[in-house]
Amino acid sequence: MTLVDSSGWIEYFLDNSLASRFEKHILETGTLIIPTIVTFEVYRQLIKKIDPKDVLTAITQMEKGEMIPLSQEISLFAAELSLKHRLGTADSIIYATGLIQEAKIVTLDNDFRELPGCTVIQ
Repeated sequence: MTLVDSSGWIEYFLDNSLASRFEKHILETGTLIIPTIVTFEVYRQLIKKIDPKDVLTAITQMEKGEMIPLSQEISLFAAELSLKHRLGTADSIIYATGLIQEAKIVTLDNDFRELPGCTVIQ
């Protein structure tokens, strides 16, 4: 399983310089999981930068992966991880989701740099 963090999706949808590094993960929809908070973060960023119709197209593409809603199990585990690793709310939810789902997390976010199971693209 693979979890592409919000930063990777945004990079991909805006076709920024590292977009191709995320493409292979995003197109493997059979093994792709997406925490619902990632959808929130991607929508929040894209709606400020591109046409709303293109944002909805992007969100539809994200739905090809398996959407993972925030459950009580994930939220409690995320709280523990937040304290242990000094992560913000969204990052701790993303990390907890990845660990529970046994997924590799791929991101641009340096907050994940030292965390097991995470690959930070540079």
